[in-house]
Amino acid sequence: SAEDTEKSPLLSIHMPDLHISLSRPFYLQHSSIKPFEKELRSRISIFFNKNLPLTVSFSPDPEDVEILVNDSCSRTFFVLPCLAGSHFLLQLIDNCVNPALAKFGQRKYYEFPRIHVSVASMPGDLRPLFDSFDDKCGSSESENESVEEELDSSSESNSQFDDIVLILDRIECTFGTTKKITINMK
Repeated sequence: SAEDTEKSPLLSIHMPDLHISLSRPFYLQHSSIKPFEKELRSRISIFFNKNLPLTVSFSPDPEDVEILVNDSCSRTFFVLPCLAGSHFLLQLIDNCVNPALAKFGQRKYYEFPRIHVSVASMPGDLRPLFDSFDDKCGSSESENESVEEELDSSSESNSQFDDIVLILDRIECTFGTTKKITINMK
């Protein structure tokens, strides 16, 4: 029947720990946090049109889960790659985040970022336990494929699962356990 083939209605679930990283971890002197915040806010206000809804989508299909490892090979992440919406985030990284980081002597994000949501992480490099893995640590960076084009072009999912759509409403920077800045995107 038609009822059996219809997509399920949108379900809204609050998931405060779900996030998309826009930078590698970085460290600033306490006296540099306010100037960094001002720089980042300024760049975002010039770049971002607050009238546009910001959404990205991910497939919840377990077959789409990828494995990434941090630069030091000390942590493994199980991630869902972005299916749609990564183009805006890549522009945000290139035009706002990376220049602000550079101004404060910090490393930019990966050369070829893989926009994703981490759904689990474990200590150590667990890639050898799985059939396919990239040999290099910091495997968010891949020079062999254009992840942005590959993921943005797959706007339709052949999965039996409905895509997860996230509305991006803020950028947060957490400095240690005492300082957090929030830049609202709506």
